[in-house]
Amino acid sequence: MRIALLGVGAMHSRMAKNLIRAGFDLALYNRTSEACADLTALGAKAYATPCLAVEQADVVIAMVTDNDAARAVWLAPETGAVHGLSPRHIAIESSTLGVDCCQALAAAIQPTGAQFIDAPVMGSLPHAEQRQLIYLAGGNPQAIAQVQPVLQVNAKTVLHVGEQGAGMKLKLVANTLFALQLAAMAELMGVLQQTGLPLTQVAPLLEQLPVTSPVMTAALHLMRKGQFAPLFPVDLVVKDLGYMAQYAADAAAPAPLAEQTAAVFQQAQFEGLGWENITSVMKLYLESR
Repeated sequence: MRIALLGVGAMHSRMAKNLIRAGFDLALYNRTSEACADLTALGAKAYATPCLAVEQADVVIAMVTDNDAARAVWLAPETGAVHGLSPRHIAIESSTLGVDCCQALAAAIQPTGAQFIDAPVMGSLPHAEQRQLIYLAGGNPQAIAQVQPVLQVNAKTVLHVGEQGAGMKLKLVANTLFALQLAAMAELMGVLQQTGLPLTQVAPLLEQLPVTSPVMTAALHLMRKGQFAPLFPVDLVVKDLGYMAQYAADAAAPAPLAEQTAAVFQQAQFEGLGWENITSVMKLYLESR
């Protein structure tokens, strides 16, 4: 299978290298062509528009920043990927998008005859490098099975969540759960510090307790070390929590904890932490900022 990758950011560039090493031919599109240089040096070919890249491929995978970028790469007049799709294609959206945007993309792609799968990933840069991502796939089971050889290059597992849109819904819930835990942990570390128990003393103990989830153990380690390189930047956390709020509102489902969590990360963004890692939310509460 020939693969078109739309968007070659930090995550997708690492995934692209794994696909090249696995022997796949890649057609690339990125808004700034300079980002493709390392991959073209490895044998991939870059194209000037998403449509041109798609015409060279059987499987199309997009991973971009947000709803606006996804609409642009798929639906732009004349140059969008949708204009190059045909019944032979399987189109995969691996960005983290709003549910409404994902549904709009599926509706726009349907008339082309291409199969559409929403398959956002769980994991960050180290998981991509180590081929340990988890795909949350929504769509036709046969189509998902057909692209398993492609997805498994970068995946620890591929989970079939349900029909189209189900993968995106679960991704927003998972990211919200992560952010909620992180905000609570940072707040409680602030309380402990105010009463004489600093993070450096308490974090190694909390990491051994059954109430501390594996992802919070990893987060505590980063917080204790003061490592805030952007694996999951606060700006993107705020974006995803906004999509979660819209999803909950459209479903008329109350989500007060999610709303409070969004307010915490918006405050972190306001205080200049937008491009630091999600763990930098601790700086709102700890004296060591």
